Amino acid sequence: MRKLLALFMLLWSSMSYATTFSNLKFGAYQFSDTQWNVSACLYTTTCQIYSLSGIGTSYNTGSPYHLSAGQYIQFSPSGNPSYPWTMIVYNSNGTVAANLGNGKLSVQGLSTDSSGHHFFFFINANYNGTVFSTDYGFPNNNGFSFTGTLNPTATQTDSFASGGSTSPLSAGQTYTSAPTYPPATITNTEQVYINQNSSLTHNSIYITQTGGDFTIVNIAQNGDNNSIRGIGGGTYIINGGSNTLSVKQGSQTIQGNNNLVEGFVTGNVNSMNDSQQGNNNYLQTSINGSYNSLLTLQTGGNKALFANITGNNNNITANQLDTGNHFLELNIPTNGNTVNVTQSGSAQKMFSLTLNTSNTGVTVTQDNPTTADSASMSITCTTGSCTGYSYVKH
Repeated sequence: MRKLLALFMLLWSSMSYATTFSNLKFGAYQFSDTQWNVSACLYTTTCQIYSLSGIGTSYNTGSPYHLSAGQYIQFSPSGNPSYPWTMIVYNSNGTVAANLGNGKLSVQGLSTDSSGHHFFFFINANYNGTVFSTDYGFPNNNGFSFTGTLNPTATQTDSFASGGSTSPLSAGQTYTSAPTYPPATITNTEQVYINQNSSLTHNSIYITQTGGDFTIVNIAQNGDNNSIRGIGGGTYIINGGSNTLSVKQGSQTIQGNNNLVEGFVTGNVNSMNDSQQGNNNYLQTSINGSYNSLLTLQTGGNKALFANITGNNNNITANQLDTGNHFLELNIPTNGNTVNVTQSGSAQKMFSLTLNTSNTGVTVTQDNPTTADSASMSITCTTGSCTGYSYVKH
């Protein structure tokens, strides 16, 4: 998977994760002597490992050292600017077993395949090389390549290590650091839009179709002070062809109250299906792209939704249910993303999601009916597949 840069409120993990390179602990399955491409690993950002020739073994001192049961390796600053790290072997009780000498990281980065594992190549002055993984236990002797930063600084290495495990990993074990999620916030601009509901006095519909053929629009409004118009109080604009829109704000049995939909569609073959029923809802959808599908539903209570999509081929589903005071913000400037969001219950729910990378799969769930939840999630991937990320809280 790709590297995930995300911030969350909740932590779920049985292992602690590193804050600096010196925090990492490497078990016998996390490093190996290798057959390696000297030119690639010394002079390029992509290090090629032909094969592992001794898992749990390092020749950093010139002689082989193999970890015994329970031992692990940690690195500490050496004070030598040319070879800034000292490789130290510890026993399971934390006492020092051996000093394997100084060295430096020639390349640190992510696997070039879809696994997204984190590796670095460690060499000494005699070019004895050892490959390490911060989040993976080698299950076999197969070779691989990884790409990233050539001759990283100590600051870059600390940042690289931040997702690594501080507990030794077993063969084939993958460690995923637990991200943190800060609370979502409503901006002043968004609050101004939401506050428009309180001043609505009658039903209004404004639509301008400025281009394209085969566009279908279905609108139904029943009860109270509903309004459909454009973002910022302007005209609801459809500029493109083969777009399908359906907006429903209430029913004859469930009053619409102070609902307001504002929309903007520029592009072709987009599908929108918006529905609001009851109380003081607000729903904004902005699509500037093509082949996007957006389905939203808000029922009851104080609701607000801001969906800004400026990419193509995105598939979005959003539900905010029941009578709670819910807020959802979606910022998707990229392509080929799949997002499912569910917020439910009478308690307040707030979530903000930003996808900075294409082809991301996300699931968001906050459905505890009585517990208030608020979280932000921002995903940026650097290499490999970017699917499988989720935030789930019941």
